[in-house]
Amino acid sequence: MAKTVREVLPNTEQYWIDNAGKVARTGVPAAFENYSRELKRYYDCCFSVRQDQFAIVFTDITGRRKTEEELGKYRTHLEDMIAQRTQELAVLNEQLQQSQKMEAVGLLAGGSPMNSTTFSLQ
Repeated sequence: MAKTVREVLPNTEQYWIDNAGKVARTGVPAAFENYSRELKRYYDCCFSVRQDQFAIVFTDITGRRKTEEELGKYRTHLEDMIAQRTQELAVLNEQLQQSQKMEAVGLLAGGSPMNSTTFSLQ
């Protein structure tokens, strides 16, 4: 009961068939990751030909891909937070420098040193 992939999974994307066909024609093994819309899953695939035998190994990597996507979102969020905090610290640093300059000008003019300088690090 041999069936083609399109008989079993009629909406199979052409790239699956093209990759398998290329390995079958050239004899050069190949590996790739891709998404199957019909199965709604990501797969890692290895194709190989040896002595008139053709092998395809599919590994479902959907969980790994979802984890990678989540980690990417967290990384982006953390990078945004770091950029925001860096900007806030730059503003506070500028305020501190201005305050120190004003204190130095006051000392040069014969004033007394400021007792304390308070900054809010929200």
